[in-house]
Amino acid sequence: MRIQDHHRQTPGRPIGRRFAVVSVFLLAVLALATPASAVVVFRKGVDDPIMGFLMNQDADRVLVSVPQPEGRSRQIVIPRSDIVSLIETVDRERLAGLSHETPKQYRDYGEELSEKRQDPEARQTAIRLFLISVWLDPSLARSAMLGMIRLARDEQEEARFRALAYLLDEEHDRSVLKPPQITVEASSDLDAQGRANIRRLLQLLRQGRADYARQLLTEKPEIIGHLKQFDDVVNTETIQSAALGKPIVPSVLSKLVELEVALSTTPAPAADPAEQELITSWSEGRRMNGYRPLPVIKLETVTEFNPRQCLYRDGAWIDPDRE
Repeated sequence: MRIQDHHRQTPGRPIGRRFAVVSVFLLAVLALATPASAVVVFRKGVDDPIMGFLMNQDADRVLVSVPQPEGRSRQIVIPRSDIVSLIETVDRERLAGLSHETPKQYRDYGEELSEKRQDPEARQTAIRLFLISVWLDPSLARSAMLGMIRLARDEQEEARFRALAYLLDEEHDRSVLKPPQITVEASSDLDAQGRANIRRLLQLLRQGRADYARQLLTEKPEIIGHLKQFDDVVNTETIQSAALGKPIVPSVLSKLVELEVALSTTPAPAADPAEQELITSWSEGRRMNGYRPLPVIKLETVTEFNPRQCLYRDGAWIDPDRE
């Protein structure tokens, strides 16, 4: 679509208004197109790229739909003159060309997409491709599962991927489980009392005493600052959420225990009399919290993707038996 006669003004209609009408019309026309693929657009003089879905493009402009919170999206028209590079992160034609008779192709394309993990769709597609490759050919399990571990979207998912990698490995290499090695170094802002306070907080949380944990944080807000140095073990926001009463999943509980043990070189101060009655045994804490057993981990349940659906047709993944 070309816009001609930019300087001729129609009587009674300002030029600015004419361009506004044309711009709205252009957006409406471009938005009718079906998204081709996820893209990352790098612009001149801007550090942060635009990541979204390519709606349409022509010689002058590119229309990108950028996902927003709560499922919304924002349409952005980018002039070609502002674009340094445009990367289509997921090639749908290549996905359609994958065949369940050649499992290694799924693994190889997953490796390529993992390099574009900053794009959410590329990351999800890579995880799916790794998963499918293992389903089709178990001999690819080790390399594919290591690829999935690198792409894990949160700590719980990483723990599941590591557990499945261990289960699928014929030699059951325990190194893939990679338990974190936590070391607590002496620092000027974390003295013996600071360590003891963190231990007390962790102990209360694992025993399900969120109300007392919350009270401790209110009385000693400096604990949050001290906890930030252990964000590589367990996120500070996760601990605060647990103190507010959010249930602690087993994978997070294990990290709380690991940190508590690492801080155990400093004994905790004596508990208040009222609180002392609440310090229970591990078995009692388990009974009171009612921790559920971990579900069986297998290829069909480790992610939201069904590995049986290994053929990409018309924008959807399908089971070859139903093709």
